[in-house]
Amino acid sequence: MLSIAPLIVACQDGALEIVTGQTERGVYMQGAQLAQALGLVSGAVISSKPVVAIKRRTRVLILGVNGFIGNHLTERLLQDDNYEIYGLDIGSDAISRFLDCPRFHFVEGDISIHSEWIEYHIKKCDVVLPLVAIATPIEYTRNPLRVFELDFEENLKIIRDCVKYNKRIIFPSTSEVYGMCTDKKFRRR
Repeated sequence: MLSIAPLIVACQDGALEIVTGQTERGVYMQGAQLAQALGLVSGAVISSKPVVAIKRRTRVLILGVNGFIGNHLTERLLQDDNYEIYGLDIGSDAISRFLDCPRFHFVEGDISIHSEWIEYHIKKCDVVLPLVAIATPIEYTRNPLRVFELDFEENLKIIRDCVKYNKRIIFPSTSEVYGMCTDKKFRRR
């Protein structure tokens, strides 16, 4: 706590009266004059630590943010003020309701073209969710090489960048990853 006439600095173990002091320009002044020159006011509290620590929001990068998991996860995370979402996808129809939210940052684009943007945001974010995948089964048979390139090779680049920058990666999926059930008890009739 400060008092300015006389200039007294109180601390945990007592108080110190500053009788004279020197400004950065080398001018010596009495305590009260020094307080005025420094713009000090009575009752001010000086600390080497912030009085209130400002907590930074967790930055989440969602690649494939417009998909089923991505848009539902975005909705849930934006309900909590502790998250800031950065998303990339080739479309925005499912996430259009978030576009005006100041904590939602979206770029419309292709994962295979925007590799620099992705690497920058992997570096910047705390958590990465690579959800980009071809979701139409007909495409698996029509263009299997493209499916492999996107679903495996492009995601592998993301995983490597996450390792490079020591970032947390979460890889959720729908139940489709389990494939078709071969147990006869669970077959549809």
